[in-house]
Amino acid sequence: MQQASVSKQSSYAARRPGSRLAWIGKAFLVALAVGVLALLVPNAIKTPSLFIQIILSGLQLGFVYAMIAARIGGGIGYGGSRYPYPFMDVDQLGWGTVLLTILYLTAFFLALGYVWVSIDKGLAKVARRGTKAKSKQAG
Repeated sequence: MQQASVSKQSSYAARRPGSRLAWIGKAFLVALAVGVLALLVPNAIKTPSLFIQIILSGLQLGFVYAMIAARIGGGIGYGGSRYPYPFMDVDQLGWGTVLLTILYLTAFFLALGYVWVSIDKGLAKVARRGTKAKSKQAG
């Protein structure tokens, strides 16, 4: 049983060119992460709102790069799949399941957006009331 799994792994490594040098890519990612943290942490301490904007922009850019890589043909999903998320794997799940999942996710995130907007409006009301009370005390 162990012989079969060892030969299976070795044949997989033989099929993937450059798999023996994969540590270089991992080391690069670690160095990149350390460098990014060294740049972002001081900024996060100084101006937290700017830090959040930078993080959100980076996430958006990363998503765009991932979609470009998927379109070009590189497997960006788990196990080299051409889909970035398992719930989007049309080859395995079929179009009906994938479209239904996307519909559910869209409804969920739309509802979540409405929750955030209502929280923002509520906080704005509280802030306006606090400003009115302070102006009455001063005047």
